[in-house]
Amino acid sequence: GGGGGGGKSHTVSSCWAGACDKWAWKINLSYSNFSACGADYIGYHPARPLPEAIYLLRGFGLTLTGCGAEEANGTLISVSPFLAIGSSSVNIIGFMTYNYYGGRTAVGDYVVSVQNNSHLTLTGGDIPIVGNVAAKFAEVTDGSKLYINGLTTNLDYLDDSQIVCTTLGEASIAGAKMKSMAEGQDQRDSFSTNGSINIVGAGDKGHLKFKNSASNQTSHLWVAADGSLRFKNGTPTSDTDGQAVSLA
Repeated sequence: GGGGGGGKSHTVSSCWAGACDKWAWKINLSYSNFSACGADYIGYHPARPLPEAIYLLRGFGLTLTGCGAEEANGTLISVSPFLAIGSSSVNIIGFMTYNYYGGRTAVGDYVVSVQNNSHLTLTGGDIPIVGNVAAKFAEVTDGSKLYINGLTTNLDYLDDSQIVCTTLGEASIAGAKMKSMAEGQDQRDSFSTNGSINIVGAGDKGHLKFKNSASNQTSHLWVAADGSLRFKNGTPTSDTDGQAVSLA
């Protein structure tokens, strides 16, 4: 993987890391770009611990475009402070995975970890989780911020992956389909402990949609033109359809 002292800018294109144990990419750089870089067969040695992260990212103004991972175990993306500059700020665009399994064990697994006042923006891409029924999508800790724009995971399963915010961590989700790829799991909700989660509806003029996995019916929540918050089980036929929701 790539590394550095944090004081220089770099552009890295079309590089791969394979069969790594501790990490595939450990990047300590600012104002740098990584394009079409991948990781393959990571964290598979049964006698060795899982990697610290497949992509261990520390830096400011760090951008990854068209990167991804195949046949991998462990935390996929970790963003944490860089000692030389403090909090990290990372943008990831179009990240893809194939046969990504999360951790070997179910307890405490996170696909994405954003720690200690760092910022991560995920735009586009597809990150399905294969076969790990308890893996949570993200942890956002200690004043960190996670922005998710248009990201999808597997669309065939209805259970949402969890985003856990603690100690003033924040997550904002816009137009993302947060699905996991494991059957037989309990219902999952994004939740927050001393933090906040903002959800922005991307379609149907800002409707939030909630799908009942038993009835396969979609409910809608939206703000009408008159400013009222409205809800309907099923598809609304007008801006004033459904019933007004009281927040009192």
